[in-house]
Parts: sequence; structure tokens; C-alpha cells
Amino acid sequence: MKKRVSMLKKIICTTFAIIVTSLSTYANQIDEVPRLLKEITCALESRDSAYIKLDNVFRRLEKLDTLHAGVILRKLCEKSLENDDEQQAYCAMLMTGVYYFDHEDYKTSVVYLERATAFCHKKRQTTYVWYLKGVNYLNLKMLGIAQECLSMVVRQSEGDSCMNIVRCEAYNALSKYFEATDQKEIAYQYLKNYTQLFDSISKSSVEGFYQVLPTKMHAKYYQRQAYFDNKEQLVELKDLNKYKTVGIIAMLALAIGASILGLNAKLANTKLQKMNNAMDNKTEELSAKTSQLEKANAELAKLSVVAGETANAVYIVNQTGTVVWINKGFENMYGLNLQQYIAMNGENIFNSKCAARSKAFEQCRSTHKPQTFETNYSYASKTGNWIQSTITPVTTNNGEISQYVVIDTDISRIKNAETEIKNQNNILTRQKEDLENKNKQIENQRDELEFKNKKIFHQNEMITGGIRYAQTIQNLILPEKKTISQHFENFILYRPKDIVSGDFYWFYAKNDNTFFAAVGDCTGHGVPGAFMSVLCSRMLDETIVNENQENPSTILTILESKIVSALKQRENSNADGLDISLCRINRQKTGAEVTVAGAKSFFFYPDGQKTEIFKGTRKSIGGIFTEMKKRKFENFVVMLKENDCIYMSSDGIIDQNNDNRRSMGSLRLAEIINNCKNLPMSLQQQKIEENINKWQQNSQQRDDICLIGIKITQHQC
Repeated sequence: MKKRVSMLKKIICTTFAIIVTSLSTYANQIDEVPRLLKEITCALESRDSAYIKLDNVFRRLEKLDTLHAGVILRKLCEKSLENDDEQQAYCAMLMTGVYYFDHEDYKTSVVYLERATAFCHKKRQTTYVWYLKGVNYLNLKMLGIAQECLSMVVRQSEGDSCMNIVRCEAYNALSKYFEATDQKEIAYQYLKNYTQLFDSISKSSVEGFYQVLPTKMHAKYYQRQAYFDNKEQLVELKDLNKYKTVGIIAMLALAIGASILGLNAKLANTKLQKMNNAMDNKTEELSAKTSQLEKANAELAKLSVVAGETANAVYIVNQTGTVVWINKGFENMYGLNLQQYIAMNGENIFNSKCAARSKAFEQCRSTHKPQTFETNYSYASKTGNWIQSTITPVTTNNGEISQYVVIDTDISRIKNAETEIKNQNNILTRQKEDLENKNKQIENQRDELEFKNKKIFHQNEMITGGIRYAQTIQNLILPEKKTISQHFENFILYRPKDIVSGDFYWFYAKNDNTFFAAVGDCTGHGVPGAFMSVLCSRMLDETIVNENQENPSTILTILESKIVSALKQRENSNADGLDISLCRINRQKTGAEVTVAGAKSFFFYPDGQKTEIFKGTRKSIGGIFTEMKKRKFENFVVMLKENDCIYMSSDGIIDQNNDNRRSMGSLRLAEIINNCKNLPMSLQQQKIEENINKWQQNSQQRDDICLIGIKITQHQC
């Protein structure tokens, strides 16, 4: 007995020593990790020996028990956040992300790497984290986000020779991305960049970098996984041996029983037969239940996959309001494990601080029906996130609720989209209202404009009617073509710029041998010019017909005096005047003597084979008084033969421009007249008009046009 007690004491002491040693080792590992992380921080900040230092740190980290490393690293993350140590938090988050990457838990790795990004204050730290995130997203088949991360690595590492290896690996990963998206040419270009940059890096730098990549830890993971697989096989073999032993013992027991009860064999056989039948029935029942259980387990496995892989947060609450289970999506969404969530929100979720959640649970308990609600929830480093929660009760056969299944879905994008749509609708509504107001204003302005247009149209009709009546009056003072044709062959080219004209022509036959003809150009055109033309035409009648003046230069001098007096130009600033060409034709037996006087006018006459121009005195009749006004009008006499032609013109044709803004000029007009002077007068007019139209093309008429031609002939019948 004493020996047994002594032996039991030894076993207890040995077990206690093993436990103490394990706890001590675990404590040392917890203390070792912070020291390693500090060394990693120094290594990442170093320029010259970063890869060597990192290699040493990873070698020491590999010596730790990887089964506890995840727990240690997560606790260190929490501790660094409590201590508000950003440098330690960065290292802890980074190493935790690397740990989960090494164990192919890429989603969890991304979560911790995203948190590490928030504590990056140096460009190299950020670049390395972006590279690890990009590779994680490639493994998760999230190619678009992976491409953005890796492109960020290429941009941030540009120009930093210490980050050449990271940029090189980013090129390699990008080539795989573009190859996976069937963009062969771009993939080839990135592969080419990778090869060129890789060849330019020293061998020691390459080896140092690849020693610290997380892929080095994969081999250890696979070895451990193979150990677990072998361990499961050993357990199965052990269970099988145990069943064999039990079977042998049972067979021995039956043999012994049979020998002892040999005398009651028939009775025993009968009982045994009943027992066998009962056992067969139980076996069949057990087989059926086993089949049902297998199906249930299969369904449960599928549900487990769905609950584990979904991005939604799924958690189970028991009938007392305690959260008893959460999925991985819950940790990813809220950044909290089960213990942290309970510590933050309390053990009883029925008494949640969120009024909507408490109300939904109360309704679910009372109605036994699923409830859905929305909350604006802030978690981790994110604020203003909208969560849609669905609470589904799970009832027993008695109809009592045994537990609740809650599914939280992040609907922030939908809410943001709804808000954006609402804002856009508000903007569109305001724009519509503004547009309607503007349309009303436009309609009012249009109505007002239509009224004004009608009024203006009516006024224009009245003004135009008055001007047309003035045209009728002006035409009455112009000599009729047949009056001139009674004495000479002639043509009259008369084109007012407006309805009425400031240009006019004048003719008077004193007797069968003496005739007067004139072409005048009054200041302006339209109505003002028309008034001046009527005034000047009447003054010519007074001077030549009533006062019997015959000398052209004297007539112009008298005409100037009358205009200055009539318009009171010596008393006011009126500058209206008259340019005129006046000729007296004295018919003779073989031709005619033509005496001409002019005021800035144009008189064309034949001189052998040419057509010459007499421009008169370079001053206007009336207008502003200058030194030029002291000039006197002079006569010009030319002897003409039978059938010679003379022409008098205002400056309307001469100043008319073409599309190139060039004026026709008096010389070009003289050339046109010379080319057609031997034609009948009607054909001469036609040719001159054709040349004017050809020259003018699409240009507007600038001034009134007046040109008359007279052929020297004997008395016309």
C-alpha cells in the first residue's frame, strides 16, 4: 500500500513539473514575441542590413510553438492598442497578418494587414503592407483589388533602391494577374520588367529577401498538417484495436457462459434467439437513426460552410440572451471576437444599448416570428455604417424558443446609394422647379416679345407705307425716261439702297438745241437722302428754269448758296451737302458742244479710242466750311461727234465692294463703259449691270446707285 502511495506521489509531482514547465515556456514565448517585434521594427526601418536582420528575427520566431503563435499575436495586438503604441501596433498587426497568410487564412490576414495600414507612418512600411495585401487578394481571387494594391506598390517603391525586391515581386504578381484576366501583352510587359529588375539586383539582396518572405513558413505548416493527418489515422487504428479487444472478450464470455449453462441449452437458445431478434431490431433502428444522423450531419456541414464563408455576421443567442457562437464573418465585420463583443456590449443581448435591437428581440419572443431591423452602427475604425439585422427564432417540438439565429448584413453601400439617389432627386426637383420658373419667365418674355414684335411690325408697316408713299412723291420729281428719249437715245441705271434714294437724276430741254442734264448724290440715303434730293431738284428748277441760268459753274455756285441758306449751315452744325455733275449740251450740225461743271462727281466722255473721266472740283456743295470751300467751280468743255456717248454717275457704283472688300473704282468703271460704248444704249445698260453684279457677288449694296448714259444724236422724233 505504501508503495502505491509513493508511486502516486511521484506521478503527481512529475505531472505538476510538466505543467509548470509548459506554462513557463508559454510565458517565455509571450515575452519573446514583443522583443522580436521590436527587432522587426528596427529591421524594417534599417537601410543597409534590413534583410539580414529580418531573416534572424524570422528564424527565432520559427522556434516558437506555432500552435500558440496566433493567440499570442492577437493578444499582443490588443495590448498594443491598449498601450496606444502605434509602432508596436503596426508590428503586431503586420506579424499577425503574416501568420494568417502563412496558414492560408487569407481573409483574416487581410483584416490585420488593413489594420496595420492605419499605423504606417513611413513609405517603406506602407509599401510592404500593400504588397502583402495584393498577394492575399490574388489568393482570394479578388483580382481587381489585387491589381490596385500591387500597382500602388510599384508607384511607392519607384526610386527607392532598398525596395527594388518588393517592386520586382509586384511586377511578377501583376504579370500573373493580367495573365489570369487574359491580357497577354500587358502580362508579358510586366514579366519583362520583373526579369530586367531581378537581373539588376545583387545576389545577396535577393537571397536575403526571399529568406524573410512568409512562404518560408508554409513548409512548416504543411509538415504540421501532415502530422495531424497521421494522428487522425493513428486514432482510427487505436479505436479499431479497442473494438477488436472488446469483441474477443465478448466471445470468451459467451464461451464461458455456454459451458456453465450447458444443461439449460434449449432454454438458453430460446432466450438467446429472442435476444438476437431484439438486437436485430435495435440494430435496424440504430442503422436508420445512423442514416438520418449522417444526412443531418451532411446538411450541418453545408450550413457550417455557408456560415463560415459568408461575409455576413452570423451569431447564435440562447434563450437567456447570451451570445454563444459567432462566425468568422462577425469577426471580419466588427473586428471583435466573442469575448471582446461580450465585454463591450454586456452578456445579455436582450438588454442591448441599441433600442431597435432590444425591441426586435422582444417582438420575436412574443410572436415567435422573424424580425428585421436596421441600425446605424460604428465599429473598428469605420463610422456611420448601416447594418440590416434579421432575428430568426429556433423552436423546440413543444413550441418553445431554444435559441435565436441573428444575421447582420452591411447595407452601407445600399444606404449610401439611396442617399445619393435622394440627393440627386432633390437636385433634379430643384432644377425642375427652376426650369419651370425659367420657362414661365421665357413664356412671359415671349408673350411680351410677341406683343412688341406685333407693335414694331405695325409701326414698320406704317413707316414702310409712308416711305413707299415718299417713293411715289420722289418718282414724281424724277424726269420720265420718255422725256429724255424724245431728244436723245439714253439709258438710266437707278438702284436705291433703300426704298427711297439720296441719288437723283435731272433733265431739262430749254429748246431744240440746248439741254441740261445732271446726276446728284445727296448726303445719306433712305429718307434723309430723299428729302435732300427733293430739295436739290427743286433748287435746280428754280436756278435753270425760273432764273434762266445757263453757265454750269455759275449754276453750281448759286445752288451752293441756296443750300447753305436753306439749311442754315452758317448758324448750326448741319453738314448735309450735295455732290453733283451738271452738263449743258449745245447740239450742232455734226455733233455737240458739252460744257460740264462738277462737285466731286464723275463725268465719262470719249477721247479717241479711250474713255476719259472728269471728276469736277474737289469740294461738295454745302456741308462743313473748310479751306476747301474757297475753291471755285470751273467749266470743262468737250466737243463730241455724232453717236458719241457721255455718262454721269454718283459714287455708288465706284465705291461698291466685292467679297474681298475691294472697291470697283472709277478706272474699272471707265474700262467697262469703253468696252460697250459702241453698243445700243439698252445693251450698254445690260452689260454694265452684269459687270456690277459680277463684281458685287454676295456683298450687300453699300450706297444708292445712279448712272445715266446719253448718245449725241440729231433731233429725235
